[in-house]
Amino acid sequence: MKTRMGNKNTCRRLLLAVMALLMSGLSPAAAGELDSQEEQIHHIKTILILPFRTATEYHKMGSTVRCYECNYFVQTGPIEPGADEYMNGKLFNYVNEKTPFTPIAYWKLQGMTDENLARDFLGAERRLLVDIGKSVKADAVMIGTIYRFRERVGAALGVDSPASVAFAIELIRVADGRIIWRRPFDETQQSLDENLLNIGKFFSRRGKWVTAEELATEGLEEMMKTLPKP
Repeated sequence: MKTRMGNKNTCRRLLLAVMALLMSGLSPAAAGELDSQEEQIHHIKTILILPFRTATEYHKMGSTVRCYECNYFVQTGPIEPGADEYMNGKLFNYVNEKTPFTPIAYWKLQGMTDENLARDFLGAERRLLVDIGKSVKADAVMIGTIYRFRERVGAALGVDSPASVAFAIELIRVADGRIIWRRPFDETQQSLDENLLNIGKFFSRRGKWVTAEELATEGLEEMMKTLPKP
């Protein structure tokens, strides 16, 4: 009898632990991965922020491709002019203002223009990125790709077509070339009628249709909150 009760209590404790992890938004595997990432990032102090690449330069618009930064399939789409510069600035400022890391601007790389950097790094081997990080004595390199950056058609209170944004970012440790953090963001804004699960975002956006820049900024901030801290 005591053995059965003991087994029931053990099972109950395990069930409660799993439920707690699920409620916190982490599966048991994800929790272990986070611990590992925190250990890996411990000695990182400086991060070279490389410019965002645009996938549509190498992939047909409207095609489904595997993103360079993660094991995730994404549909390419229109990318508004200046989207890469906008995301470059947002990412640099976030790392500079809201993380304990010191960002190194990509313009520190002499003789390289934004256009050349983005082209050279699209699908680049990790070894090349590591070598570039070493050249400016960075502890890690952060790089991302924009797959879609479509502006809304319409106004805040009503649209013919909503904003749609997809991008991904990864962090590579220079010491050994290991990817220690990566995240994708992929969202096309939907109305509350289309998806009741978006009720939280609906209220945070005050029921308005956001611009592509606003959607991208939300996604970047949401994504960067998961970046492990030393």
